[in-house]
Amino acid sequence: MRSIFLHAFRRHARERRRTGATLKREECKMRRKTLRKRIAAGLLGLAIAFTLVPCGEPLQVRAANVEATYANKCQNSVTSFAKANTGLKTIAWAYLAGTDDWVKPSWYQGYETLDMYTVEPGTKIQGKTVAEKWLPQDNREYLKTIAEKYLTNSPEVSNKINRVPDNWAGTHREGAKFRVVACDEDWVTIWDDGFQLWGVEQGNGNAVSIHCQYGTDSYMETHPAGFYRFRKKDVWLDFALAENHPYKSADEIPQAGSGVVTKLVNLRPVPDESEKIYTEVYALPKGTKLNVVSAEPVASRADGSTHTYYKVTFNGSDKVQNNAVYYLSYKVPGMYYIDSRYLNFTKKGAKRPSGAVAGEIMNVESSASVYAYASKSTSAEKVAILSKGTAIDMLPAESDGQWTTVIFSGKKAYVQTKYLGGKVEDISTPYLADIVDDQLVFKWNAGSNNVDYAVTLTTLQLQKGKQTTVYSTRHHKSNTFTVDRKYTKSGNYLRITVQANGMGGKKGKVYYKQISLPKTSEVSLKERFLIPDKTSITIRNALRSVQYSTNKNFKNAKIAQNAADKDGNMPYVKLIKGLKKNTTYYIRCRGMYKYETAAGVKWMSGPWSKTVVKVKTKK
Repeated sequence: MRSIFLHAFRRHARERRRTGATLKREECKMRRKTLRKRIAAGLLGLAIAFTLVPCGEPLQVRAANVEATYANKCQNSVTSFAKANTGLKTIAWAYLAGTDDWVKPSWYQGYETLDMYTVEPGTKIQGKTVAEKWLPQDNREYLKTIAEKYLTNSPEVSNKINRVPDNWAGTHREGAKFRVVACDEDWVTIWDDGFQLWGVEQGNGNAVSIHCQYGTDSYMETHPAGFYRFRKKDVWLDFALAENHPYKSADEIPQAGSGVVTKLVNLRPVPDESEKIYTEVYALPKGTKLNVVSAEPVASRADGSTHTYYKVTFNGSDKVQNNAVYYLSYKVPGMYYIDSRYLNFTKKGAKRPSGAVAGEIMNVESSASVYAYASKSTSAEKVAILSKGTAIDMLPAESDGQWTTVIFSGKKAYVQTKYLGGKVEDISTPYLADIVDDQLVFKWNAGSNNVDYAVTLTTLQLQKGKQTTVYSTRHHKSNTFTVDRKYTKSGNYLRITVQANGMGGKKGKVYYKQISLPKTSEVSLKERFLIPDKTSITIRNALRSVQYSTNKNFKNAKIAQNAADKDGNMPYVKLIKGLKKNTTYYIRCRGMYKYETAAGVKWMSGPWSKTVVKVKTKK
């Protein structure tokens, strides 16, 4: 390098001495320009060696013009929007939201990396053709080249790049914030200051050292400053309009009622579907719950439009309204507009109409639209737009095979019956409600719209790995089920399974409850534990419940069993009294099991023991 400079300057000096004259200013400029070209030519002739360190593992490589240039390009092109001086204005801010409607910080486990794309050369933004130096079309190829040549410990990176489209430019982590210069229904064009994963240093002998500081996912994020595009569905937009942020605290927000989104719909910053500058800010999925600010929809501002909009508040999905990472960086929800046909509004304090049952849109494709009309005609005004799985109240008494009357936003509307079915409402897990006459009584929450229930009883002998279905019905009418004693005589455990049936053959989730069954201890009936007297028998190993009779078939048998005390505990039987002298008695026992029921502590008896002991009282 030094020799090139010396050779050029010495030659320049010789020319000055030979001519003996001072060069004119313009000639000086020309000669200096020639000098710079010669120096540059000398630089290009140098052999550049550099070291690429992929994720902490060194790898020595040589003569890499393109890669070394790219490393320097990444380092030197982290440029702010102001410094780039593109002449464009920021029209909004965008936040990468991901597919789960939750912006997570990059350190959060489970964050998403989202694809960013190139902007085509010659594209006009805000009426200006963007300079090509701010359109990094070659980023994909640079990443691919380095991955294929040098990331030998991470071949999946190269495979990843091979699978992405040609207009792919890299990735970004959700939660990233960008300035927006253009947007439409599908794409958002943003300025990015650039990100370089590489630390580039000039080493001995003009070698270039490249340090890959993180993992392969971070490698994919490397890109120069410039304009890029993100899919509209991946971002949340903030146009910073004053009318979108009228509230300084959550306590100021009016609450006229709540609404549920009936089909994927765009949230708008202004009530104007023809507005091109303030395009939709976010796509809300079916089922999203929103606070509604005013019970009366507002008319669209678009010329000739008959659409109306509800004012709603929103700063995240209904799942994460209080998430630490806020959409738009606002802690107070903003006010936005949603087409009234896509929001089923319920006024605060409103009661469900008499005779209404829960219905559900069915028999259509997931992406299809089903309309609710102002009257029973497909040519009538479409007052609601619904999608598959949307819940809506029906009035069966006012419906027929062609049209079903529904309640949408507090008013009657009409949906073709072929698109509606009875919604199955989730029941609760069955619980032990009571024990009556030694029979288990189970209950579950009925749900207001379920037709009946499928009930199955299974006994289990866990030590043998055996289970037996002892009872099953597909159409039990009540949400209470009493288990007959005959179904509890075998097995260590009993399982009850319940599933709700809705209209049109729809079925709900399966719920079950499993409980232990009473057992009998046979060993306690051995004769040595029973001590007879003249009119009584002492039970040395006390039992909960004993049956005795002078008849071996237990005809006219009596039971010795104490009542439970005030705490629900049942004392043991230690003495059988009131017996006849010099009489033979047949004795057997049964197990008793204490249960916590909804009606309090209750006891249930097991089957009588198969072992029968014969004892004779004294004379």
